[in-house]
Amino acid sequence: MEDSKGRVAHVTRLMQRQLMNIDLFQYDQELRKKTGKNLEQLAWERSGLPRPLGDLQGERMAVIPVTAGHGLISGFSDTVSLVLRHLGLRSDVTCNHDIAGIGEAAANGATVLFCADDRLFLALDLRGGKYIDNARATAEMFMLAVEKMAGGLKGKKILIIGLGKVGVSCLNFALAKNESVHIHDIRPERSLEASQINNGVVVAGTLEKACREAEIVIDASSGEGFIPATWLRDDVIIGAPGIPLGLTNDAYHQFKDRLIHDPLPLGVAGMAAIILGTRNG
Repeated sequence: MEDSKGRVAHVTRLMQRQLMNIDLFQYDQELRKKTGKNLEQLAWERSGLPRPLGDLQGERMAVIPVTAGHGLISGFSDTVSLVLRHLGLRSDVTCNHDIAGIGEAAANGATVLFCADDRLFLALDLRGGKYIDNARATAEMFMLAVEKMAGGLKGKKILIIGLGKVGVSCLNFALAKNESVHIHDIRPERSLEASQINNGVVVAGTLEKACREAEIVIDASSGEGFIPATWLRDDVIIGAPGIPLGLTNDAYHQFKDRLIHDPLPLGVAGMAAIILGTRNG
């Protein structure tokens, strides 16, 4: 997989400790408090279907452990399957890895496969012949959650930090709801390119000034601890699909009630919602 400059793009590699700390029931409570909806409800809304994903008959998810590249991340496949079951879907992790795992899933009647290597995490629809990239799904679900939390995006001062695959998808979502969006990337050429091909995109001057002015900050970067609390408005809404978190520790504790951030659930839920919504809609 290559980015817009022809460079090989890599999937963010999660740590086992990040996966072990996921409590989906507690996560649902926090998400509902912030957005008014839990994970299943947000996925249902994104799918556009008349009924929840778990009510779909004949759907079976299979998660395939992949050993290519840097190898398996302990707990990753089990956590993906756990999120899918939390949505009410049938889901299993195959006993076999790689190609043998795909064969096992197909033999067991799977309709959608979830698998990831170092370059791509996708959901593959065996019935519809299409796939969805986790980067797009993550971006759209985070932006949907932020939109709910902010009471809408229209007319808001939005800043997107980081213009990788997730950041660009966040930008596309934001531009569909708002007339202008400010952007910042550590590589100036990415910001320039985005501003040239999209109307309404404003390249931020300094990151500090842009953060201070933004009502909504989307941290889609891979940087860690570079946004201090003093750069943020008291009423800011923050969406952070990037791993690790760009907020400093102090900023996190000050703004955690105004923050949407997780290592996996929203993205996985979005993958299922988009795949199943496209085919069953």
